[in-house]
Amino acid sequence: MATIRTGKREIKLPGFNTCEQAAAKLKLEADTVRRYVHRGLIEAGVFGGQYVISDAELARFRREKRDPGRPKKIS
Repeated sequence: MATIRTGKREIKLPGFNTCEQAAAKLKLEADTVRRYVHRGLIEAGVFGGQYVISDAELARFRREKRDPGRPKKIS
C-alpha cells in the first residue's frame, strides 16, 4: 500500500506502490524502477508528486520481464 504525504496529511492508496515499494517487490533499486517508468517499461501514475504503480502493473512487468543479456540467436 502506497502512503503519500501531502503537506501534513498522509494518504494511503491500497493496491498501489511507491517506487521504493515496487523496487523491493521486484528486487531492484528504486532508481532502476524510476528509469523503467521514464522509458515506459513500467506504467505509473503521479499522485502527490510521487510515482505510484499498481499491483496489477507489477504483476504484468514480472510476467513479461526479459532476462538481461544479448539477444538469442534464432536458427
